[in-house]
This record gives sequence, structure tokens and C-alpha cells, in this order.
Amino acid sequence: MIEIKLFDDSCKNEWDEFIENSNVTSFLLKRDFIEYHKENYEENSLMVYKNEKLIYIIPACKIEKTFSSFHFLTYGGIILSNDSYKFLDIEQSFREVIDYVKTTLNLKNITIKRIPFIYYKKPNEDDLYLMFKNDFKLIGRQLSSTFNLNDFNIPNKKKYNYRKCINNGIELIECLDSKNLIDIMSYNLKKYKKKPVHNYNQLNYLKSKFPNNIMFYEAKLNSEPLGGCIIFKVNRCIHVQYLCSTDLGRKKRVVDFIVNELVKIYSDYEFLDYGISTENNGEFLNYTLLNAKRELGFDSICYDIYNKEL
Repeated sequence: MIEIKLFDDSCKNEWDEFIENSNVTSFLLKRDFIEYHKENYEENSLMVYKNEKLIYIIPACKIEKTFSSFHFLTYGGIILSNDSYKFLDIEQSFREVIDYVKTTLNLKNITIKRIPFIYYKKPNEDDLYLMFKNDFKLIGRQLSSTFNLNDFNIPNKKKYNYRKCINNGIELIECLDSKNLIDIMSYNLKKYKKKPVHNYNQLNYLKSKFPNNIMFYEAKLNSEPLGGCIIFKVNRCIHVQYLCSTDLGRKKRVVDFIVNELVKIYSDYEFLDYGISTENNGEFLNYTLLNAKRELGFDSICYDIYNKEL
């Protein structure tokens, strides 16, 4: 028997335990991270059971008449159990989910932001086949930059900049407070009339909730911050956020130094993801940003978005 249940607060522990034991143990999909943004969404997440056993969840919110992966998360997807399951059960229940969204929730679209393969513990594309079989269409493709940490060589020019930073006495130091990083980012974004997505209080709070997954780093010369970054650790991947430098840091090529140091620090991980260079679901590509990443040796992967009209 299939049961489809809308998430409520009583399900928090069950949800988090399922995520922890799934193929995508991403802290971004745990309730403390999702609910930190709760003033920005209307919850519509679904939990799907077969004979009272939770077999998959779909993190989602309501956006107008659309059942959608959370807009404030990079990905959402369909999170399948890591236990063995019959694909027929998943396929049949997913058709029931589509009908539930249409008839019970009275919504007109389903939009899924698929999780890129680098965040999985092991390969699994059952969700892609489910969406194909149910006539989902690709509506967005964000271009992100990544490389394999096990088979990567920093370009020679960047190695030269790295060694020069070391010789100048620059160090990459882990810290507990993100204020310096956000101050640098705020200054850099001011000329574009933009602000960082988070303030330092928000980031410090999230780190307190996920101290083993969120790391702050500052590149310093003596006691002066020249730049830094924030790292999100998910399974075999590290995701770089807020990579930045001051005016002096740019002159000293401190970003090259930071990336080289991260490769050393996280050598036991498999992938380093530098994030997307696109906007508007991939319609606009920032070539300057992408080229800067490619000069560091990054290649591309895609963050795909699928939709079904009901």
C-alpha cells in the first residue's frame, strides 16, 4: 500500500534520519538548514511510504501554482532510500505523487531541481528515468565548475602564483567567524549594487548547526585578511562558496593560493565544486566568471531543472 504524506513538524526526526541514511546525505536537505529559511516558503515536501516504510522524499515548496524544489537551495531532487527497493514500487508510487499534486494540492506544475552526480555516495539515476517516463521536460541547465581532486593538476601559472604567496608569508587559516569574509564580499559586490545572500550572523548560526559541514577560511598576511572562502562538505564533494579577495589580495593572486591550499586540505575528497556561472536557469552565462574558473583548471557539470505541466 502506498501512502503519500505532507511533511509536518512531527516528521522532522524521521526526515533527517532518512536523509542521513540515503544516497545523498546532504546537510542542505536536513530540516535545520531548510527551516532556517522558513519565512521564505510555503512547505509542500512529500514523504512517500510503501507498506508503512519510507521509500523516498521530495523536498519542495509551493510557488504560486507550482510544486517546486526549494527555490533557495541549489538542488532538491527526489531522495530515494539507500536500502534495496523494487523499481516498480517507485515507478507506480511516483505516478500517484503526480496525481496527488494535481488533485489534492490542486497545483498546475511540478518542478524538480535535480541533484548533480558529484553529491551522491554512489551512482544512481533512477530519478532521471522516472521523470523521463512521466514526460518531464528539461527547462533549465545551470553551468557549474568542478574538478576531480584525485586527478587534478593546477596550471603552471597558478602554481607560480601559489608559491609566490607562500614565499610572501600568506597562510590559509580556518576560523569560526565569517564576518571578515562577508565584509570583503560586501565591498566587492557594492559596485554591482548587490549584496551577499547571507549576512555573517546567518552564516555563523548555520555553522553552529552544522559544524562538521560548514568551514570558514581566511587567507592572511600576518594578521590582515586578504581573502577567503566558505566550504560546504557533502559526501565526497566540497562546494566552495564566497571565494573572495581584497584589493591587495587580488594583486597578490590570493585566489590562486586559496584553491591550491584547498586541493591539499581536501585531498581525501573526490570533487571540488566552484558553483554556477549562469543566471535565469542557464539562459545567461557569465563568460568572464566562467573563464576565470577555467584558468584555474575547472571543467563543467550541469545542475538540471525539470518540469511537468499537470
